[in-house]
Amino acid sequence: TAGGNVTLAAAGSILGNGDGTHVVGQAFSFTAVSGTIGDPDRWLVGDSNGQVALEGPQGIYYREINGDLVSNRLVSDSGSIDIEVVNGNGSFGLVSAASTVQLIVGGNSLTADRVEADIVALSVGAEGGLVDINTLVVADALTVNADNIQLPDVVHSSDGELRVAISGNDGGLADSLFMQTTSVGSVIFDTLKVNTFELDFSTDLIELDNVEVGALAWIRTLLHRIVIDNSNETLHSTATAQLYSPNKAFALKLFPERRFQTDAFLINYDPDYIANTFSTENSLSRLQLKRDILAELTADTLTVEGGLVDAIVLADIMADNLAPAGAGLVDYDEEDDEELLGLTDEDSAESAADLEVAN
Repeated sequence: TAGGNVTLAAAGSILGNGDGTHVVGQAFSFTAVSGTIGDPDRWLVGDSNGQVALEGPQGIYYREINGDLVSNRLVSDSGSIDIEVVNGNGSFGLVSAASTVQLIVGGNSLTADRVEADIVALSVGAEGGLVDINTLVVADALTVNADNIQLPDVVHSSDGELRVAISGNDGGLADSLFMQTTSVGSVIFDTLKVNTFELDFSTDLIELDNVEVGALAWIRTLLHRIVIDNSNETLHSTATAQLYSPNKAFALKLFPERRFQTDAFLINYDPDYIANTFSTENSLSRLQLKRDILAELTADTLTVEGGLVDAIVLADIMADNLAPAGAGLVDYDEEDDEELLGLTDEDSAESAADLEVAN
């Protein structure tokens, strides 16, 4: 069909025959009462110019070959939904599958009102592209590849683990991410690569592995407010912990108590919290203060082989014992701590109050 609306209903499946484009027209409305629309080996290929509604209880496999795909309803009660928009944008209303939803868009944007499935994978191929889903309901796994990602209402629909992987369109750093998640289980990020992001959770059972932050990121739960600031030499007064890990992936695990673990540089944290089984002894802001005190105490008294020991170097060595890396995940690097907070040996802080604080 060319030029008009296309409506098809079949008792079984609706399949494409051969290669090329199978359906051309304006709006499409296809219903496979007890079968599939397309199948994993023979996707249905269409060229639409209007609303597309597809319902296939056993699965939907559809490729939009030319331009944008606009769909108000894609439903598979027992199967999976696989959609590819080759060179346009994807605008969706409801996308609902019992098993898996995979939406691949070659253009600049993928937007949807509601997406729901056990496993969800979303991808936008264009540089600087956008994924924006109003409500996303997912039970087991979520993967997103796009440079800008807006997920304001993620609902974890099981009480088990939700596995998440997020990165840019090419697998590197995404530009931005905003994600709010409601969960009664745990959320585990296997990959999180974003320049700036905000993550909000209703659960404290959060684990993040292979995290890369370009500039600034916030992670908020019921008990925790974690900031990762790789671009500003300031302390964030509202954070329960501040981390630093430029150009290096790190891990972070939160617990439903005032406790967390990380292998990032630990700049500062609330004294009521426990980090890597320590109290405040291994935060770099505290170590800087101890470093200065040790230097002052030892400068006039300690010598090695008749020469004055550089008190700052000695203090660095002693600081290793204040935060032994072998006893926890924190790594203390004496080569970096001077520049980290804008402090120098000649002009160092006498107390944490001397540091610049970001409100």
